[in-house]
Amino acid sequence: MCAVIPDYSKTEDDIICTGMVDLLTNAEEMSIRSSIYEVLVARLPDLQCNDFYFVKVKGEKISTPVFKQGQEIGYTQLTSLARQGAVYVILLL
Repeated sequence: MCAVIPDYSKTEDDIICTGMVDLLTNAEEMSIRSSIYEVLVARLPDLQCNDFYFVKVKGEKISTPVFKQGQEIGYTQLTSLARQGAVYVILLL
């Protein structure tokens, strides 16, 4: 799922928690989402695996990466984004 939102600046109020996940090099989007879910569900018990999407953060600027229709965000895509700066998830709750 990809929601396109306008670019905007990040503030400390936008961050509710931080965490790290280990990814296998053959990880597909659902396994990545499951790993992130396992980190976030302790703080957000009503969260589901599809309740967030990935955004790119460079400096204080947040932007939504755009992929072709039907393309999943797997290990290759996520690490490519991460090489350019932090990757965050935005909750849809």
